[in-house]
Amino acid sequence: MGYKGNDFNSIYKSIARRLLYNPEYIIQNKKKEILHEIIDASFSLYDPVRCFATIRNMSFTYLTGEIHFYVGGSPFLKDIACYSKFWEKVTDDGRTINSNYGKLLLHDRNHHNYTQFEYARDMLLKNKDSKKAVMTIYSRENAHASNDNPCTMYLQFFIRPRYDGKDKLDIYVKMRSSDIWFGLPYDVPFFVLIHHMMWNELKKTYPDLLWGIYHHQAGSMHLYERNTEKLKECLCEGETPDDFEKQESLFKEIIEPYSKGGYKNEFS
Repeated sequence: MGYKGNDFNSIYKSIARRLLYNPEYIIQNKKKEILHEIIDASFSLYDPVRCFATIRNMSFTYLTGEIHFYVGGSPFLKDIACYSKFWEKVTDDGRTINSNYGKLLLHDRNHHNYTQFEYARDMLLKNKDSKKAVMTIYSRENAHASNDNPCTMYLQFFIRPRYDGKDKLDIYVKMRSSDIWFGLPYDVPFFVLIHHMMWNELKKTYPDLLWGIYHHQAGSMHLYERNTEKLKECLCEGETPDDFEKQESLFKEIIEPYSKGGYKNEFS
């Protein structure tokens, strides 16, 4: 099932209504908690600047801290637990976090001395029409019982022409699991940041390249039943005339400083 929109608030509401009132499945996790679920849920965000679920009343202080943790590449629990104790449930050893997306995408190097970001960028620099611009997160090393398995599988980029013939850079994010309440509102801005980073890199070679569409697909999009009342409150929130200005301001404050300023490992 696919959803489309120019802003994430409208998409978020559509997915919320489906999960609340017409889920595909009702399942239980290993803790016997009830979840509402949609399998193979996807959406396309046509204006990635508007990537914030402002109707969610989310914590932008936490989002900023999480992005700082990701982009900085820290492997240590202490560097993110100071923003949210949630992460203490994720670690396997009480000390490290192996599913830091930024570390996996921007800092870790493979045997060929590539980071995932560098590889995807170089594939598009060698061939603008490449189908190989993939950044993997979930690997064979994650095939074991763990609290620290990444929820995201991979990212893929395409440079393809727009309706008017101008080239745009699109991103496709594939997740195995996406929680609409605690996960999705925070994951989308980070992956929009990666999208924007890649666009800034490629513009050095392709100056006319446009920033394109953000596509997101989740194998399991779900809602924990304990969060249903809070999600219902979001459906009552309406967008205001200054919503775009708020979204644009958040983008400039939270995403652009990292996207244009590059990244470095601040925790090494």
